[in-house]
Amino acid sequence: AALQCLAECRHCQDAIREAGAIVPLIGLLSSGTMITQECAAGALRNLAATNKLNRLLVAEAGGIAFFVKLLSSEDKESKEHASGALQSLASDSDQNKSMIAQLGGIPPLIALLTEGTTEMQVNAAGTLQSLAVDPAHQVAIVEADGVPALVSLLRRGTAMGQERAAGVLQNLLSHAEKRLDVLKAGALPPLIDILEEGSPLAKARAAGALRNLAFDDDDGVVAIVEAGGIEPLVAVLGAASAEAQENAAAALLNLALLDYCKLAIARAGGIELLVALEAAGAPATRKVATKTLQSLALEEFNAPRIAHARDVQEAARRLQADATAPLCQEVSTSSHTEVEVNIDETMLPVKDSGELFTIAAQDGALEPDETGLGETIYLMETLRSPSKIAIEKVDFDATSLAIVEPTPSA
Repeated sequence: AALQCLAECRHCQDAIREAGAIVPLIGLLSSGTMITQECAAGALRNLAATNKLNRLLVAEAGGIAFFVKLLSSEDKESKEHASGALQSLASDSDQNKSMIAQLGGIPPLIALLTEGTTEMQVNAAGTLQSLAVDPAHQVAIVEADGVPALVSLLRRGTAMGQERAAGVLQNLLSHAEKRLDVLKAGALPPLIDILEEGSPLAKARAAGALRNLAFDDDDGVVAIVEAGGIEPLVAVLGAASAEAQENAAAALLNLALLDYCKLAIARAGGIELLVALEAAGAPATRKVATKTLQSLALEEFNAPRIAHARDVQEAARRLQADATAPLCQEVSTSSHTEVEVNIDETMLPVKDSGELFTIAAQDGALEPDETGLGETIYLMETLRSPSKIAIEKVDFDATSLAIVEPTPSA
């Protein structure tokens, strides 16, 4: 019991390991009393939770076999510790995952999804999520009737339980040959419900599940459409989670391969949200959003709407840039060049005539090598004006600049 408490402290974990405590603790899992087993399992769980070296040593000392056995123990605390320890051991080791499956850990983990405490359910689902990355384990989970238990947890579990259950289903649906089994077990409706009501992470996992279901699978696409999945997926595009946005955009990309889905996605408001993600989403999400818009644009009614949405997005970006751009400071210099300035849509040449203009590069668009003048360019102007004028850099490649506002004289 003392070691169990000490093992909660990260600073003490190294000392416990270096004292050689891991092997004798594992020995207590099989030879001690129920209370001793419970305390030993708790100590080992804590040691494995945050320390990769400890996880390696626990596995090498044969701890996985004892934890799998404890999953069926009559002692609640021992089962909670065992399920928690297995979750940690499976988190970053393919060898440990295989060992858990080979030692018969999948059926008792599935049983805990419906029969265990809330903590056991979360731990068991987390372990299964790690195992379900492997196609062989995916088959084993489905064939052990894991999907109905996962669906039950998805419907009635805590937020964390739903997140883990959706994660397992996301991984299972990456196995093309098992998708029908997952659908027959009733997984699709609660996944769509999670898109509307789940936590941000649960939404990301559920969107990932639908992304996998629709990948190169017309039957999966039809199932999602008939279950009313398009509108919830579109709504997730506006979610705060980048992972959820990317998965939802990718799911819609897969759906958009069928013509009748292109219009349905547009009607649900998907075009405007995808354009917004294309402009301001995370890098991976931007790429997926662009591909989805390209697919949607193959429908003739969508193309002008996409063009309009992009125009609106660009106008909003420019307004935002104008609102946040700092005033340019006049700096004396002899450097100057010749470009054109767009003033009221009239292109006028800018040359050396004694009046200093300043051009400020915005959004890091100006590269010093383009002009040889560094990050700030100084121009001499030909216009007759009573004040200095700051010019905002818009597009150096096209040599087009726009006057923003007067700069007071020094």
